[in-house]
Amino acid sequence: MILHEELLIDGLFVGGPCDTSIAKQIATSPYDGSRVGVAAEGTWSEADAALQASTRAFLKWSRTPRQDRQGLILACAEAIQKHKAELCELMALEIGKPIDVGSAEIDRAVITFKLAAKFLEEPEWTSIDVSYDVRSAGATVESRREAIGPVLCITPFNWPINLAAHKIAPALAAGNTVILKGSEQASLCTLRLARILQSVGLPNGVLNALNCEPETTERMALDARVKMVSFTGSERIGWQLKEKCWNKRVSLELGGTASIYVHNDVDVSGLAEQIAKSAFGYAGQTCISAQNVYIHFDVYDALREGLIQATNGLAAGDPRKSGVICGPVISKSAAERIETWVNGSGGKVIAGGGRTKTLLQPTLLESPNPNSDAVAQEIFGPVLNLQRVDVPSMAMVELARSQYGIHHSIFTKSNDLVDQFLKFVSCGGLIVNDVPTLRFDAMPYGGVKRSGFGREGVRYAIEEMTELRAVVRRDLP
Repeated sequence: MILHEELLIDGLFVGGPCDTSIAKQIATSPYDGSRVGVAAEGTWSEADAALQASTRAFLKWSRTPRQDRQGLILACAEAIQKHKAELCELMALEIGKPIDVGSAEIDRAVITFKLAAKFLEEPEWTSIDVSYDVRSAGATVESRREAIGPVLCITPFNWPINLAAHKIAPALAAGNTVILKGSEQASLCTLRLARILQSVGLPNGVLNALNCEPETTERMALDARVKMVSFTGSERIGWQLKEKCWNKRVSLELGGTASIYVHNDVDVSGLAEQIAKSAFGYAGQTCISAQNVYIHFDVYDALREGLIQATNGLAAGDPRKSGVICGPVISKSAAERIETWVNGSGGKVIAGGGRTKTLLQPTLLESPNPNSDAVAQEIFGPVLNLQRVDVPSMAMVELARSQYGIHHSIFTKSNDLVDQFLKFVSCGGLIVNDVPTLRFDAMPYGGVKRSGFGREGVRYAIEEMTELRAVVRRDLP
């Protein structure tokens, strides 16, 4: 598969093979370095055109009847489903995502668009009870959410379809227009998704998609025509954008060090495989991949042995082969960084380990230094850290002192212990008796501390992307 993908601007595809005015970016496989395709790469000229188109289209799209918007959003879901095999293969080639993992991503993207369409079945107006006030005689109070304008949606390489869906679908449902800017490491995936969505008949300019340099992206984010920036990606860039975009809405989904505590009232048989898949699936390149496991002394040895077996038995290799769970990391530099962090962790590799170019074998580290990068920073690789604790409070302290907080997990039968974790540990979501990678697309999703700002999940993203307006009507005599 050798592809050529173009930019989408105002309903037109720009930067074809014969268009010498548009730069081209070559995409190669992180697994074997083979050439996957070529993506058009725009400059400020193309970005400005996309902003103009998005601004024009907003005037009409924001007033389009909800039923019409719903029909197009449902058509987007159907189109993604139709192109599932193609998108799975492209993700395996361009970003090294195992086919089976990619299949699940496409299924979730379809669900995400359907959730956005379902939201539009709800009443547009919400009544507010003001009967408590003596001034309310003859008055009714209602509120509704109104679109804010063009939304710049910046997505990362690791989930190029569903994370884009979590921005595009709510924005379109709310009546906003979209400029989609994907990662340069997943440019083919992003532009292919835009082509598929445009094919359902979206009005020109409602969805625009760009591949461009960071400087151009930042200039777009600062442009007054962009009313909101929805960013998923690196912590450093995200917080810089929020600081610079002080006068507009910004939503940030950043990194995490998802941790698990396993209490001594749990039967740990069968738990090891579940945790291993959470840590090593897609080479751990998910911001809620399990990174640190704190295990109660009483069940430590049994779970440790299970994790050793699960780690050594996990299928790693060519992401195009069904059954492979752990493929390559996105680049050689990422692989070298992860390897350096493991070597400097002070922990002992008790299963897996080793690297061949961008393919790191799933690695189980025992008792690394809690302050090492491998524990305290987001490793974004197939590494799982084991720590033994004597009492639950030791795990609570470690989770509480983390600079990150998207998802953490606790395995226990004790509701009282869960309540203690809820009170003591700050995070966007606490997953009870399942792994931290569990995310339902309708739930609020996001982080605290250095992990982000704002919430996604269709309904919650719509709240972020709209302005709440109140209307008071009083009867005339």
